[in-house]
Amino acid sequence: MAERGQGSAKTKPVRRRPKSDVLTVRQAVWISIGAGLVILSVAILFWNGFPVGHTIAPIAIGTMFIVMICYTIKTGVFQWKGGGRTLRNQEPFAFWFWVSVFAAVGLLAIFVGSIKLLKHFVS
Repeated sequence: MAERGQGSAKTKPVRRRPKSDVLTVRQAVWISIGAGLVILSVAILFWNGFPVGHTIAPIAIGTMFIVMICYTIKTGVFQWKGGGRTLRNQEPFAFWFWVSVFAAVGLLAIFVGSIKLLKHFVS
């Protein structure tokens, strides 16, 4: 007689984690679809004479800054263009300083774009 738990036919399937802990395939597809729709709508606005460079572009750039800062906070690694990194657990002051600087730049860009967009609609 077989013991309980060994060799039973009703074993629970093992659930595998996604290959990336940061972004799954489904999330990447939805982000790509959203980005395509945004690009299409901005192209249509630009074609019709809307001042995209003064209004929507700063908002989009600021949003990208904020999204990447959220990703940086989640991973704990601040990547530099030259290949260097600032790690949250090794240099916490430098990490949070640069995160706050880039977050402030992103928020400033969103604010400037929003003000110009508001001025465009009011006048």
